[in-house]
Amino acid sequence: MRVVGPALEAAGDVLTPAALAFVADLHDRFALRREHLLAERQRRQDMVSVGEPMDFLPETAAVRTEDWQVAPIPGELAGSWSAAPVIDLSDSISPSWPHLIAAQRRAWTGPVRFRPRGLHLPEKHLTVDGDPAVAALVDVGLYLVHQRDPAGLLSLPLIESHLEARLWADLLEYAATALERPAGAVKVIVSVDTVWAAFEMDELLFELREHAVGLELGLCNYLFSMVKTFRGAGTEYVLPERSRLDASAPFLQACSDLLAATAGRRGLAGPVDPGAAVDTVISGKDLLDIRSVPLVVTAQGLRDTIATALEILVNWLAGTGAMTIADRPVDLATAELCRSQLWQWQRNRVALEGGRRITGYLIVDELDAATERLADRWAERPGGRELLAGARNLLYDAISAVRFTGFIAVPAYESMP
Repeated sequence: MRVVGPALEAAGDVLTPAALAFVADLHDRFALRREHLLAERQRRQDMVSVGEPMDFLPETAAVRTEDWQVAPIPGELAGSWSAAPVIDLSDSISPSWPHLIAAQRRAWTGPVRFRPRGLHLPEKHLTVDGDPAVAALVDVGLYLVHQRDPAGLLSLPLIESHLEARLWADLLEYAATALERPAGAVKVIVSVDTVWAAFEMDELLFELREHAVGLELGLCNYLFSMVKTFRGAGTEYVLPERSRLDASAPFLQACSDLLAATAGRRGLAGPVDPGAAVDTVISGKDLLDIRSVPLVVTAQGLRDTIATALEILVNWLAGTGAMTIADRPVDLATAELCRSQLWQWQRNRVALEGGRRITGYLIVDELDAATERLADRWAERPGGRELLAGARNLLYDAISAVRFTGFIAVPAYESMP
């Protein structure tokens, strides 16, 4: 493994020879398997794109119906993991090289929830045999090797199948052996932040049963996954503007109810009541009933969606990461949702209230207006004009692309130091 990122004094005790050797070892053991899992993601996406219905897996029915629970949860985590400070490399921290190193160092300072980047992302500052490393393996590998307490708490993002959960379980088992740590000491919060995960909650927990302590819903990523998965399925799956989407939306309430029931049955701790609604029955139709929420997009909603995506992206490129817009916390997941909705609305020529259709011309006009509103503020910052132009172009390319851009984070990351 080779370090190709800029030399940083703070990186010396992070990128130690032992740490780099361990991360390289993880690549030797798990990188090819990760590639196969990403190919499986594409295969399942292709099936949905040609009209194959999404439902609970028949081959894992026994896992959903049998009586089992996760391993006993340590007392210090029972019901309290959601209060732990979060180091979120997936959505909240802008992943420039200095920020990545600083985040690893902060993870040593005390009990935290460490959220690595997803399996789909590269890490360009480290290479393996000349190719960019796998960001998730870098993040988790460095975190585990430097843990001063044998225990750790990972929040695993953007999992799409129980096979991906099995990779993480196998990795943690191997790491415990390689680093001479107690088996099962590292605990995991499973994020239901893809629509695929909603259909495999039991299966994800079963694979991670020696490590799982919590189950949580990541709303923006979940909604983004809805758009991404059903992007070619017509207006039945088109989401309204974000102001119309909250936890009371029937399809989101169904997901929350299923999550609470699953957590209760499987003995999990966390913000959901472990004893609540364990007998709740939720169907695949309930989870996908998007049209239970009227398809409403207002002119102001369109402007806000464009402005939010643009402001997050320019700040993310500048290194700000998570921020607040109009008193609402936002991060990269919010930008992914906003830009995917813009693509979806344009593709389906959704009508605004009042009847005007959303077209590429209308979106470009609003994007240019949003860029102009930010121009003076960013002109005052060194390199601000270039950052704003870069964010504008990233957003335009993602919205206007004929083929849906899987993750805007990938091209955005390529332009970062």
